[in-house]
Amino acid sequence: MKFNILKNKYYLLIIPILILISFFSYNSTILAETSLCPADMDPDSIECLNYLRDQLGDINESNSNIENQLQDEAYKQLSLEGKIKYIDEQIEQTSKLISSTELEIAVYNVEIKIMESNIEEVEDDIALSKQEINQIEKSVNLRLTESYKYTFIGPLEIFLNSSNLENILRRTKYLLVTKEQDIEQLTMLSEKEAELLSKEESLTLQSAALQQVRQKLEAEQDEILVQKIELDKQKSEKSYLLSESIKKEKSLLATWDANRIKQGLLDEAVMMYIAEHGDQMANYGWVNTGDWIGNMGGLANGCSTGPHLHFSIDYMNSGYYHGYGQIDPWGGYLTKGPDYYWQSASGWKYYFVRSDSFRVPLSGRVILTQDHHILPRKSIDIYSLNGYGSPVYAAMSGNLSKGTDRCGDTYAVIENSSTGLRTAYFHLQ
Repeated sequence: MKFNILKNKYYLLIIPILILISFFSYNSTILAETSLCPADMDPDSIECLNYLRDQLGDINESNSNIENQLQDEAYKQLSLEGKIKYIDEQIEQTSKLISSTELEIAVYNVEIKIMESNIEEVEDDIALSKQEINQIEKSVNLRLTESYKYTFIGPLEIFLNSSNLENILRRTKYLLVTKEQDIEQLTMLSEKEAELLSKEESLTLQSAALQQVRQKLEAEQDEILVQKIELDKQKSEKSYLLSESIKKEKSLLATWDANRIKQGLLDEAVMMYIAEHGDQMANYGWVNTGDWIGNMGGLANGCSTGPHLHFSIDYMNSGYYHGYGQIDPWGGYLTKGPDYYWQSASGWKYYFVRSDSFRVPLSGRVILTQDHHILPRKSIDIYSLNGYGSPVYAAMSGNLSKGTDRCGDTYAVIENSSTGLRTAYFHLQ
């Protein structure tokens, strides 16, 4: 997984790497004359080789840490991108909800205006009805005064004013008729006024209800706006973290690439040292952890399918052939993965192999090409990305002995009587 993540990013580094390859080619002759060891150290000494190996180990460890950090940043970016996408969806939904609420508020505003207009019309009708009632009441009052005046006309006055009798009777009759009409019209206007007042009250209640709904919607809109502001803030924070993670990733990749340049120079120096001082390799006797005991071979023959190191851990008194190994290397001796260099079409993962209580017995970046062999064999096959001829180192201290297998390949065995353990290294040059 880690390699797959990094591989896509390293495509961007193809051009610089090509330049570096040409740089190495150009400087390969210079390396023989220019030592990468400190000036006070003999470039032909084993101390110089150990120094180069330590430098390589530090760079490999640094790049391993960088790969872990890159993996963390990749997961962080994936998580942040997912969160930003989710927040964007929430912002989109919130914006739609705000627009919908604004539309509802606009509709209620129109309805309230219509209601207010209807209330004004009713109020005008009520005012007009009151004016009509006032006018009729004035007329009625006048007529009542007239009627009251004619009520007190006695027979003598009628007889004395017999010439106006007809006029008096006509007026009296008129007053009686208009009185009935006024009463009828007043009743009608009063009923109309009551009806208008009831209608006004109903419209006022409806308007108040609409205003309450509008106020509620406005309050909800305010809450939604606050939510949107908070979402925008969260998105801004996540976007900032994402940009910082991308910056950190670029910085890590730059450091990783710079380490690869150093690693290439050191690998070349180590290989040139081995080519010139192969006679200094330990062949027999006591060796310490990390001592150089051979070079990775494994050319295709009846015992090997290609360059690799067959490595096993066993008990000294197990009675098994050296190459078997009953002890699981992953049981606290070496570490496998979880990152890997490549995954084949069949699904096999070439996990990176790193030190635990034992040191990795190969130089450079080491991958697993075959896990436990047929049980009870728990030996493994590993390969250095530095390629054929990579130095092989003692995974533990002990007495070293060497032999030749049936295919003519050299193998080494280290036994430590204090721990009772035996390590075996097959397919050496």
